Amino acid sequence: MYKRTYPQFAPELIVEKKKGDPLSETQSPLHQEQGEMKINLNQATTAELQLLPGLGPNLSRRIVEYREANGKFHQIEDLMQVPGIGLKTFEKIKEYITVE
Repeated sequence: MYKRTYPQFAPELIVEKKKGDPLSETQSPLHQEQGEMKINLNQATTAELQLLPGLGPNLSRRIVEYREANGKFHQIEDLMQVPGIGLKTFEKIKEYITVE
């Protein structure tokens, strides 16, 4: 049996922004808060959400479907309204997510 570990963030998602880059901070699903990169629940794709600890394809898809059906998340705790995301899962990922 092996243990799956989760790095701070997948290096392939951390991209240096260059002057004149057409992708603005508000368009990116990644935001930097207090020196750490976070995934924006209101903009992330299913692939980006799967980088979070404990989130696989099914939960990631449910998050996107919930967001499309109910609108933006107003606070990170709203994520627990998604079927399959309880307190344990939320506690694992809360430091890696934002809604801004």
